[in-house]
Amino acid sequence: MPEDGVRIGIVGCGHWGSKWIRIFSSLGAHVKALCDVDKGTLKVAASKALEATLFRSHQSMIARGGVEAVYIATPPPTHFQIAKDCLTAGKHVLLEKPMTLRSKQGLKLISLAEENGCILMVGDTFIYNRAVQELKRLVDEGEIGSLRHIRCWMTNSIVDTGIG
Repeated sequence: MPEDGVRIGIVGCGHWGSKWIRIFSSLGAHVKALCDVDKGTLKVAASKALEATLFRSHQSMIARGGVEAVYIATPPPTHFQIAKDCLTAGKHVLLEKPMTLRSKQGLKLISLAEENGCILMVGDTFIYNRAVQELKRLVDEGEIGSLRHIRCWMTNSIVDTGIG
């Protein structure tokens, strides 16, 4: 019997990667593979995703991880190659920002996603934050007047973002 929910692999299990283990699980997805170059980081993440197979290279995870989609939370200079490898292998990709460091690389990823019938999405974590959504509502409804500039600080003391 097939398993419900998408099978996800996470490349980069540090700060954001470890948080997304819980988020994906809460959405009904299955975190099946974890990849990180740091053994300690990988070990901590593994304690949060007990059904996941562990990998030290994204190429191995793509080939043997049994995943349909990959979330990438690695340093920005690595984004292009990892996403390119995933898309070429037919994996859907959720990639933290910045998508790439060069616009030509970004266009190449878009092209690869289209060629392989994959979804390519760039993360914008706080767009789904309740505080940001409420601020947008206040602006859209004109409750706080005409704005020229706005600056916000995330302090975790006012709202629960659902991420941490």
